[in-house]
Amino acid sequence: MGGSYITRKTKQFVSLQGIHYAFPDSPFKPLLRNLHFNVQSNEFVVILGPSGIGKTTVLRLLAGLIAPTQGTILVNNQPVLQSNGKIGLVFQHYTAFPWLSVEQNIEFGLKMQKTPKKIQSQKVNHLLEITKLTAHKNQFANLLSGGQKQRVALARTLALEPALLLLDEPFGALDSITRQQLQQYLLKLQREFKPTTILVTHDIEEALFLSDRIFILQKQPATITAVINNPFSKPRDPNLKATPAFQKFKQKIAKTLTD
Repeated sequence: MGGSYITRKTKQFVSLQGIHYAFPDSPFKPLLRNLHFNVQSNEFVVILGPSGIGKTTVLRLLAGLIAPTQGTILVNNQPVLQSNGKIGLVFQHYTAFPWLSVEQNIEFGLKMQKTPKKIQSQKVNHLLEITKLTAHKNQFANLLSGGQKQRVALARTLALEPALLLLDEPFGALDSITRQQLQQYLLKLQREFKPTTILVTHDIEEALFLSDRIFILQKQPATITAVINNPFSKPRDPNLKATPAFQKFKQKIAKTLTD
């Protein structure tokens, strides 16, 4: 495996060791082979690779939605299926409940958990404020723009305070301006709530702007071929993307993907 791991004082939170995965109807054509990586507590990792390589499958494995054909997945030193619901997953396609208001969407999981109403109200109001959705709180989700729907999805997931936040190309269907705005929201939310975060994308610029580290997923069957430490300190301003240093490092990553 190329690259080097970043040195941190935080504890290891996610561990994938020797992961193989093949679809049940294609057991002799594995999608993932010999996948190894560790993610530290509160770290923001991006898995970068071409479309169709298996990035979403990695997230589904981490979420416990599917089981690996072989290998071990631990979250906070526990098998992923014993994570007690502390894993949040935000999909690429909008998942806000259209028949509920913005406020009702965000409080939905809290009600399911029978969170006391006072705490529900405090959490929902805070999330409405920091995602700038307060003015839309009584609006039905199906009347929102794509960017607003994804803010609702993020807020609804973070209301449950997941220790591990999984993001499946959540901004892939958005226009470039809205995408950049939501990248800023995501960094702000991750800084405040501090979940360990794993995002998958095929967008190099997005990976470099958001991550602490970038895992390159490529080959067939897919595996991690390089780990890249992000040289740019946080917090990050959107103007960073226009700097020569950012563009030079972006090209370096692009070369890694084609080597």
